[in-house]
Amino acid sequence: MKSDRASAAPTKQMAQETAGSLKHTENAIRETTNVIARTQAELVRQGQTLTSFTIVTTAFLPLGFCASVFYLPSVIWVFSDMDPISILA
Repeated sequence: MKSDRASAAPTKQMAQETAGSLKHTENAIRETTNVIARTQAELVRQGQTLTSFTIVTTAFLPLGFCASVFYLPSVIWVFSDMDPISILA
């Protein structure tokens, strides 16, 4: 019985190993927190870039469509007083 108690009692070496493991875990948590913060900042930047791209696309996409319709070579656009825009094919 006495030998079981002696082997189960914490030793100075076990305490040092536990303290070292605790410091390692704290460092890992700190590093993970830093990575998460950097990732969140990158996601915010990408969101702002995507918003800008969406606004520009929303403005220029209809303009490109109108330009391509008016460029069609098979359509003759005739402007007259009675019918402002008539399409003759």
